[in-house]
Amino acid sequence: MLGVSIVGGILRGTIFENAYLAEANLNGADLSFARLNGVVLQLAHLEKAVFRQTDLSAADLSEATLDGSRFSQAILDSTDFTRSSLRGARFEQSDVSTAKFDRADVEDADFTGALGFSRSLLLKALNSEHALIPKPKEATK
Repeated sequence: MLGVSIVGGILRGTIFENAYLAEANLNGADLSFARLNGVVLQLAHLEKAVFRQTDLSAADLSEATLDGSRFSQAILDSTDFTRSSLRGARFEQSDVSTAKFDRADVEDADFTGALGFSRSLLLKALNSEHALIPKPKEATK
């Protein structure tokens, strides 16, 4: 389904496992509780999309536009965000430990509530100095 457009669609609980949705326009879509594991969303437009408890395991979101999107308790196991735009995206209680952010634009992205975050995740990301990241825990005495 190359280039499908469902702007602002309510796609809660939808199953798109291993679907090919490259260049899709899903700006503002609510993909809460959806199963998108293995989905290909290369070059897709997902600005201000909602991913609440969404399974994005092994999903290919490379070169996608996800500005202002919200990932809340999302499953991001091996999710590929290479060269994506994640400006202002929020990662709330989503495990990002195995996600790939190489050359992704993370300006103003909020990782403060992300699980499994380490600074090494953003070593190859663009504008990582402008991302909100968890503060290191202070050693207890």
